[in-house]
Parts: sequence; structure tokens; C-alpha cells
Amino acid sequence: IHCRGGIGRSGLMASCVVAGFVPTVEDALARVGAARGCEVTGVDMNEAKIAAARKTYPGIRFLAGDILAVDLEREGFDTVVIAEVLEHVDEVTGDRMLARAWECLRPGGRLVVSVPNEDLVPHRNHVRTFDRKAFRRLLSRWGTPRTVSEQPFPWLLMTVEKR
Repeated sequence: IHCRGGIGRSGLMASCVVAGFVPTVEDALARVGAARGCEVTGVDMNEAKIAAARKTYPGIRFLAGDILAVDLEREGFDTVVIAEVLEHVDEVTGDRMLARAWECLRPGGRLVVSVPNEDLVPHRNHVRTFDRKAFRRLLSRWGTPRTVSEQPFPWLLMTVEKR
């Protein structure tokens, strides 16, 4: 999450504590964002994990609920992060999540999305799989995806800027 001088002061982490990923990507985003004075909002459906996140980061707004249903300001965020989520939901739900994230972004904002690189991290419990080409194709409907991590990294990370 970037503050002024980057792309803004507000960030949304969708499914911020999914599958026990705190402390990792989301933990780092929460720590760095809060330390830089950014307004960070985390959303996840798991109420127990939201409660734990609130204890760990009392200065950050965490919402328990479905990203598709919680009350979020349209164009209210400079950065929206969806990290390690899309592989756990079906295509229709994933597309709706991405559309919702895009709706929450301000013009000039950045969508940041990561998924496991299926070439390196096959997992029998993933509902969907992505290689770099499929991931780029998925994100291209919102703009030109920029690859942040290249293979053979175990995760694919791309950003799309909202113009």
C-alpha cells in the first residue's frame, strides 16, 4: 500500500486473512500501510480471523463479511489488494470480486492481485489454477496488467492501474 508520493493514502485488502495467511502478505501490508499513515481497510468472511486481526492491528478498520456484500465506498480506495484468494473461488465469484474491487478504486488507483503460479505450486484444493498467460488474460479486461513477479517465483503478482 503506497502513500502520497506513491498512489495514495487508502487501501483495501479483500479477504485479508483468508486461509490463515496472517502473518504474511496481508500482515506486511497492514504493518507497512499503518506505519506510513495510510487508511487501511481489511475485509474477510471469517469472523474469528477478523477478531484476531483487530487485536493485532487496533488502528486498522476490519470488516467481517463478503467483499461482494459489505458497505464500501465506490471509488473510495487508492489501492485494492486481492492476495491469494481467486484460486479459492469459482470463476463467476472471482469475476464478481474483481469487478467489485475495480468499483472501489479511485481513478488513478491500482488493483494488486496475486495468485499461486500453478506451474510451481499445484494444490489439489484450489478451485481454479493460473499460469502467467491466463492470469494476464483475466486482468486485461480492466486495463493493461503489469507483471510484478516473474516465473519461476511461486506466486504471480500483477497490477492494473485505473485510468
